[in-house]
Amino acid sequence: MECWFAPLSKSTKLNAVSIKVIEKQTARLEATASESVRHNVHFLTAAHSQSVFSESIDFAGSQALEDDSDIEWRFTKQVCLPQSLNACSQSISTKHIKISHELVVTAQFDEAGQKVTQV
Repeated sequence: MECWFAPLSKSTKLNAVSIKVIEKQTARLEATASESVRHNVHFLTAAHSQSVFSESIDFAGSQALEDDSDIEWRFTKQVCLPQSLNACSQSISTKHIKISHELVVTAQFDEAGQKVTQV
């Protein structure tokens, strides 16, 4: 994964970047007749999320790039996915089960003493 960050103002500094791979699991079942009448629902849904990879990179004290581009901070990071199916499920989407994965990058900036977070 390769990321570039450009400041919104000259006083903005990149403090930290966190990278996560999140697995979301959803199961959807049709409600029984009694559940449908009693609770006025047609489907029962259960959802679960878990992080299968998480890493933070600290940029506090690092210098911005000195070049002519608008890019001030750039880094390349290898995102390590689990090597076994026990640690991570395969992405699927059926009528009743959905498993998906998201890559979430969160950058934390410091602008003249104030912390600003971008997702």
